[in-house]
Amino acid sequence: MQGLEAIEGMELLYRTLPPDLQHWHCFGKILSLTYGTRFDESRLEEIPVLSMLLTHQQGKYRIRLTLYNISGTVSFDVANGFFSGLTIDDFANCGYEADSRFRVSSLEQNLAFTIYCARIRAELLS
Repeated sequence: MQGLEAIEGMELLYRTLPPDLQHWHCFGKILSLTYGTRFDESRLEEIPVLSMLLTHQQGKYRIRLTLYNISGTVSFDVANGFFSGLTIDDFANCGYEADSRFRVSSLEQNLAFTIYCARIRAELLS
């Protein structure tokens, strides 16, 4: 999770989560996944939004990740579970346009879970 201060809400995660849980791959259990659209006032249009409620193995902490203006691929076999964890990359210093600043992907090689988005909000729920 370090180096991702551009994600809204990261300061609270840093202050609250124990050091051994300050890694996205620890939060690999998806409790809910919702896709929809929201009106973006700055763009004056509807943008696609993906929201995930994540927890870790013990379930004490839950994080809601909301990804704004997404593009990419979400595909997994629900019979065998989702994925063992996430990785989030910030491409702000790589010259990528604002719509693709962040990449959220699975750590597993056999899943098609790669989302690009302009903005991420992280909320610690418990």
